[in-house]
Amino acid sequence: MVGFFYGVVYIIIFVRYFKRVGFAGEKRDAMAAFLLKLKEDQQGETIKNRNEMKKLLLLTIIALSGINAKGQWTQQTSGTTYALRSVYFTDINIGYAVGDNGTILKTINGGTNWNAQSSGTTLPLLSVFFISADTGYAVGGSGKILKTVNGGINWTSLTGGGAYSYTSSYFIDANTGYIVSYEGAVKKTINGGTTWVSQTSGTTFPLFSVYFTDYNTGYMCGYSGIFKTINGGTNWNYSLTGIGSTPVSISFPAVDTGLVVCDYSGTTKKTTNGGTTWTTASTGLITYGFAVNFPDVNTGYISGSQGDIIKTSDAGNSWTHQTSGTSRELYSIYFANSSVGYVVGDTGIILKTINGGGLGIAESAFNSKIIISPNPFKVQTTITFSEEQRNTMIKITDILGQEIKTINFTGKQLVLDKAEMKAGIYFVQTTDEQKNIVNKKIIIQ
Repeated sequence: MVGFFYGVVYIIIFVRYFKRVGFAGEKRDAMAAFLLKLKEDQQGETIKNRNEMKKLLLLTIIALSGINAKGQWTQQTSGTTYALRSVYFTDINIGYAVGDNGTILKTINGGTNWNAQSSGTTLPLLSVFFISADTGYAVGGSGKILKTVNGGINWTSLTGGGAYSYTSSYFIDANTGYIVSYEGAVKKTINGGTTWVSQTSGTTFPLFSVYFTDYNTGYMCGYSGIFKTINGGTNWNYSLTGIGSTPVSISFPAVDTGLVVCDYSGTTKKTTNGGTTWTTASTGLITYGFAVNFPDVNTGYISGSQGDIIKTSDAGNSWTHQTSGTSRELYSIYFANSSVGYVVGDTGIILKTINGGGLGIAESAFNSKIIISPNPFKVQTTITFSEEQRNTMIKITDILGQEIKTINFTGKQLVLDKAEMKAGIYFVQTTDEQKNIVNKKIIIQ
């Protein structure tokens, strides 16, 4: 009877654990093994004592924790090697991805299967946006604008695109939408793409992203800064200029709250007053940002170069790094809800998570006190502390969490040689005498 009681308690613990971290395949196998062992115990193949049961439970949880630390992004089979540039889901199961060589893919089962659709073009498609499960648009090079009204069974090429290379699209409803281009052009439709009217953007430099919060208020960003309209694009005015790095993707999870990710600097720009002011924050965990997506006002994700995926749970005030399991460029990220998300990128890669990407490596409040430069590097880099260090432990791990080396450091600057480390992504964790922990990412080319 006592053994049965302990068995029930252990099962409850396991159920709560799995509910928290997600039921990935490896965890299901471990759970099945545990329950089988418990069943054998109750049938007479007994574990010698309760202490052994406890030991088994502890070791299994430790093993599962290790599995979870490797990340909760799983790769799907796309069926293409062409770069995928944009992804959009109408719900957790129905989604579309577009990319080079006119590639259009669709899934109706959450990415278990991705099926190619005929776009009728070999031009690169850089943005996809759907208003419903059946009606959507894809835009790209040489003025290409495609539309479907039957879930991609047929894609029709629309006129009015000109010779521009369209980089982003956003639709407010079935009739009203906007597209922006690499040449700084902005076009608007109010009849579902039948006709497109050019707007004055105020720039001839590349525009990379457009987003509307209502019929009148919209934002776009690009090489020369962030723009805003309050009259449906009749007038576009600078909301922020002189950024120093290029804002490439924009997302507004609330009417006045928005965030922009910049390219090579890994910084973000955030507004809480509709673009009147913008604050700058360094993620510290991403080298080159490509796309940002917020499924709700607090939860957001950024995808970038070298397989980077980072997450915020506090509206961009702090970020955690997630292990994607790849070092490929990740050009677009989209979450159907706060837990289920997809990323697409170079050579046709598609990643999926069903638990918000799992646990991450947290960014410390002391992060700004450490600078690693150059980064990326080929031979050696220098870790510079803002204050003199004494007996600070510096641990370097690879992308799978395996420890490469540990250094006990005293001083302000440490020259880190590539040594036996191969090209790839590594994490540097420093722990000072006050137990302040800082996590940094380094890239060896």
